[in-house]
Amino acid sequence: MLRALSIFMLDNVICSGKLLISYKKQLILLTLCIVDPLYATAQNEQSSSTLLGLKTHYGFIIPHSRELATIADSYPWGLQLDWSKLSLTQKAWNQCNCYSKVGLSFTYFNFGNPALLGNAYNLILYGEPYLTFQKDLFFTFRTGIGATYLDQVYDEVTNPQNTFFSSPISFIVFLNFAINYKISPEWYLNLTIHYNHISNGGIKQPNKGMNFPTIGLGLDYKINPLPLKKWDKVEVRKGAIQGYGRLFATRKTATATDEFTEEKRWLLGIAGGAKIMIANFNALSTGVEFFRDNSLSVEARRREIDEDPHVLGWSVGHHFIFGKFNFNQQMIYYVYKPSSLISQKFYQRYELAYQLNEFLVAGISLKAHAQVADNFDLRLGVIF
Repeated sequence: MLRALSIFMLDNVICSGKLLISYKKQLILLTLCIVDPLYATAQNEQSSSTLLGLKTHYGFIIPHSRELATIADSYPWGLQLDWSKLSLTQKAWNQCNCYSKVGLSFTYFNFGNPALLGNAYNLILYGEPYLTFQKDLFFTFRTGIGATYLDQVYDEVTNPQNTFFSSPISFIVFLNFAINYKISPEWYLNLTIHYNHISNGGIKQPNKGMNFPTIGLGLDYKINPLPLKKWDKVEVRKGAIQGYGRLFATRKTATATDEFTEEKRWLLGIAGGAKIMIANFNALSTGVEFFRDNSLSVEARRREIDEDPHVLGWSVGHHFIFGKFNFNQQMIYYVYKPSSLISQKFYQRYELAYQLNEFLVAGISLKAHAQVADNFDLRLGVIF
């Protein structure tokens, strides 16, 4: 993980205007973030179980704007291969009073419209806590983020209808809830409900992003089926308050027009607040964030208006905490914004963070207006 942070800091110091280079750096960063925790998890084979999984998907695309209604009328299907480690130590249990898997998933999606939407090939890092585990029928929750390759994207001449995607290399985030049934100590059948989102995070326009729920059916095979012992619960101080801070950055694109060429600009920000524990792996939070979006300066110049590119927001959020992963969902009110350029009153932020040590966290977040993605950012933070 330290190697990933080094590349993150280097990427902020040595900036290239070449979009392809930017993609490669973000993909390298994501790969290192994936490899390090998995390598650390694999060190003690006797205290963990290895699982392999195969799943199928079938779903539909949400047409979140009127212009997408026609092209969204298709039904994606997919295949998924999983590799994961389930830590069985008391130390791992103590992090959330539960067992939790961490793993890698390769998922293929066919969007049911090969000429316009094509296919997606995804490599995803995920965490999956067990909500129950003592009976043959049990429940898990999974969240993850990864890189995706899209083989059909927007082209002004050859594919102008596909405003879902404009970058072959993009990002995927998802949530799922699984019902699992233990067939034998080695084999498990599962039924899953997924919510998937693919976007390039504002790196290139158009970038409406695709939201597509799917239902999955699959099998998991546990290579070394060690028993799941029930450890004593660690008391979590309900009402305990913890502070947090974040620095975040990303590159955004001002779209090319008939009069103007495409321009890429930095978005830089800072956020902070406090969260209060309400259960073993749930917390509520409130805070503020402040950022400068230089792509708004470009837009203001093009319209020949005088607007400040700074944004101040006040957030209320919920945290789902399992092990070293923290999945945070926030509703944020625009306290201050360039009104001529941003019409919305609220936006949402979805953050997946990994705790590096007692004080440091690193992660990625998605800013969205309802179902429309605005941008992804990389972030480094502290907890205290």
